[in-house]
Amino acid sequence: MLEILKVAICDDQELYLKKVRSQIEKFSILNSHPVEISVFNNAKNLIKSNKEKHFDILFLDIKMPEISGFELAKSIKNNKNEIIFFTNNSELVFESFEFKPFGFIRKQYLEKELLACLNRYYKEIEMNAAKIQVNFKHDVFEIRVSDILYLESYSHTLTFYLRCEKEVEIRDNISNWVDRLESYGFIRINVGILVNYRAIIKNDKNTITLINGKMLPVSRSKVSETGSILARLWSEELM
Repeated sequence: MLEILKVAICDDQELYLKKVRSQIEKFSILNSHPVEISVFNNAKNLIKSNKEKHFDILFLDIKMPEISGFELAKSIKNNKNEIIFFTNNSELVFESFEFKPFGFIRKQYLEKELLACLNRYYKEIEMNAAKIQVNFKHDVFEIRVSDILYLESYSHTLTFYLRCEKEVEIRDNISNWVDRLESYGFIRINVGILVNYRAIIKNDKNTITLINGKMLPVSRSKVSETGSILARLWSEELM
């Protein structure tokens, strides 16, 4: 049975609170995802409630009196919740990057973009729980997909580089893993390297930089494709 998703919505406009709540309830029913929704018409009440209760997702209006959505995010964001901003001003999306939101919803496209954010949220949950099995030293070894930064192939050895700075070497070819990991957001940036796009923080055309500071080369034939895939995946994260 799926755990109940605990959601908080904060907007000073009662009408919009009802609209967002209604769309989330509709998604919950259609997709059989149980949701517990709390609504707040001012930031102070959410700050108080957040101290007593955990929320998985916080939907925050950016333009609110007294305390803005950005100020609210700075106050209550932690590594156990996700923030999704909504606003009438799409230009604020660039300012929102500072707070590393899970998504950004334009009020005029509420139904479409809210649906996309929730679908992506559940997809991330599935991805974070997904594991792959590899044959390691005459035994079967499980690796969580989200823990993989990248894979690198040399000769007949394939190395998994993990977030915990551990390396796992197996006898295999990278070509056997391209299709297997593509649906999880892995990109082949050259003939011997397959990268988890979630681990990439910078793309400089011929080089990408990972969250651990590691820089990896992008082959000339893969520059355009890598850039296009990253642009698409990154843009989907904000919608």
